[in-house]
Amino acid sequence: MVGIRRMVHPRHFFPIPGIKDRKKHVARELPMNFGKKQVLSHRQGRPVGLSTPQYHEFPTAGRCGRGDRLRDRADRLPPRHAQPGLPSQHKRQLPLPEPPLHLQPGLPAQQQCLPRTGTPEMRHLGRQMPRNPTPETEDTSRPAGRNHRHFHQPEASPGRPSRAKRAFFPPAPRQRRSSHMHHPRIAIIGAGIAGSACAARLAASQQFSCTIFEKSRGRGGRCATRRDSAGHLIDHGAQFFTMRDPGFSAAARLACGDDLAVLTAPVTEPDGSPVPSDDRWYHRLGNSRLPRALAPEADVRTGTEITNCQPDGDGWSVSGEFFDAVVSTAPLPQTWKLFQLPGTPPDGIPCLTSILLLDGPPCGRCADDYAIRDLSGHPLAWTACENHKTGRIQGPVTAIVSQASEEFSRHHLEEAPDTWGTELASLTAERWNFPLSRIASQHHHRWRFARFLPSTPPPPLPPRAFFAGDALTAPRIESAWRSGHDAAAAVAAAFSLTIP
Repeated sequence: MVGIRRMVHPRHFFPIPGIKDRKKHVARELPMNFGKKQVLSHRQGRPVGLSTPQYHEFPTAGRCGRGDRLRDRADRLPPRHAQPGLPSQHKRQLPLPEPPLHLQPGLPAQQQCLPRTGTPEMRHLGRQMPRNPTPETEDTSRPAGRNHRHFHQPEASPGRPSRAKRAFFPPAPRQRRSSHMHHPRIAIIGAGIAGSACAARLAASQQFSCTIFEKSRGRGGRCATRRDSAGHLIDHGAQFFTMRDPGFSAAARLACGDDLAVLTAPVTEPDGSPVPSDDRWYHRLGNSRLPRALAPEADVRTGTEITNCQPDGDGWSVSGEFFDAVVSTAPLPQTWKLFQLPGTPPDGIPCLTSILLLDGPPCGRCADDYAIRDLSGHPLAWTACENHKTGRIQGPVTAIVSQASEEFSRHHLEEAPDTWGTELASLTAERWNFPLSRIASQHHHRWRFARFLPSTPPPPLPPRAFFAGDALTAPRIESAWRSGHDAAAAVAAAFSLTIP
């Protein structure tokens, strides 16, 4: 008998042309020498569909009896065993074939060379698809009938191989290290001025992915602002900042704009003589807004304390998460403990702070002077009236911030706040000359590492670990910004990159 060539599209089951009106078991005969193969009748079973976008040749047999048709269908069916883990509609499947030799190792599955049409590999692929399409994929635009049912295989999503290809080609292994695949990941510990400046510069270069970890509930660090239920904004950390550094001045003006303001009331000595200084700036919405404005789009995880930071290959494991480098802006004793550095860390200088709210508007010396500074060793080193900052205090209330000296703070550091807070309130009332009966409420804060000595050496950190902060320079906001700005350049140099 003469064989025929029957071209079958992988996603469609075409009826044999020319047999719509015929009643006999005949087929369109296209001569093709297949030796022992015979002509296929149109009443025999439909061929198995493929999922590859090529045409394939199916040599078929053409006996017309029912028993012959069942035997021919059985010849094309896979063995009656199911493969574990595959969908239930694949009731009869062959085991997955071994990948052919022409596959290129090391390439993703989407880039592998596909087998040529008509090869045994492709026939195995075809048998992995369901023999009968689901009713949801049936095309009803054609007339109903056994020889006119037109089915569509569901299209694969863009960029994703078809089901048969996914079964045949194993997925490419995932790369663990991120340095060679996308931007290096940088972990920054601390969301103060230094951490925000470092993250802002790295993010502006569009070459790094930064994550800031902050253990407190908000950002700012020692640029701390307290907001109470009455709407008062009181800076109990850094009271003001200067703009001597041109880089910090440009960055702050660009980030904050009109929210920056200058203090016009003077800072005086206890005897009333003014303290000379450059312009004293503050943020109208609180000095804690300055770090947020410098890095508004930074990825900050507040309420996250980092207690474990270990080297991990060519990077660091920060609380179990891999980063290519880590920058610590935490105080030096905490940085020493975090990285388990040898030697003894430098000791920070503490500062005990009290916030006093007085009934009535400012009067006496509070109405004229912004702050009184005393560096003679008096227990009260600094006290300031927050009413001189425009829009900070609501209603007829006077807000005063008092900060103790180094000696007083070290002596009462571990005591209860009520103990040293009462003594600071008495010293403040004496300094500003108001009765204690005017104090409506008071709040206290303990800064364990307010500042460090200027001669503090940098910590001996391992590779791809960096430190930033004002501990190595001067206890000023612009010094912390410059340290974080320079730390970003050091991070880029570790990856042989340059940033503006």
